[in-house]
Amino acid sequence: QGKTTQVRGTAQDITERKLNEHKLQHINQVLLEFAEEVEDLYQNAPCGYHSLDVKGVFQRINETELKWLGYSRDELIGKMSLRDLLIPDYRERFDQTFSLLLENGEISDLEMELISKDGKILPVLINATSIHDKQGRFLMTRSTLYNMTERRKMETERIEYSKRLEELSRRLVSSQETGRRELSAAL
Repeated sequence: QGKTTQVRGTAQDITERKLNEHKLQHINQVLLEFAEEVEDLYQNAPCGYHSLDVKGVFQRINETELKWLGYSRDELIGKMSLRDLLIPDYRERFDQTFSLLLENGEISDLEMELISKDGKILPVLINATSIHDKQGRFLMTRSTLYNMTERRKMETERIEYSKRLEELSRRLVSSQETGRRELSAAL
């Protein structure tokens, strides 16, 4: 007659499942915050970071390096190689060193000079490693760049200071010798 005469059911305690869901949500939130922090560290580090493909073309670059170079991410990623940004004197050296990086897996303390978009020379120190997949195939480089502008400026100032100090020392010795001769002649 279409009337319910009986209801049967089961009940299950889902307290543990709910606790696990809350724990999982918390872990996901912590991981998200950690990922955001790591991305911020990458983008705003005091050094430049970039990755190049097998042809030396930019695949990834951080904000710090973009600011130094004056380019936008869209102008570089997949379009320009690091070689394109080097002053001509360093291009052959880059080709040789990049081949060694692909072969040996790392380079250290390579000094180069880049040309920023506005034409300024940017002296840099580069360290790089190559990244491979599980089958050993090259994927990309992972590189750090240190802006050496201030260091070069300080080195130039140190050399100039040393030259001035050397000249002053010569003058002092010459003056002392002249004084001794004059005193000797007077005596």
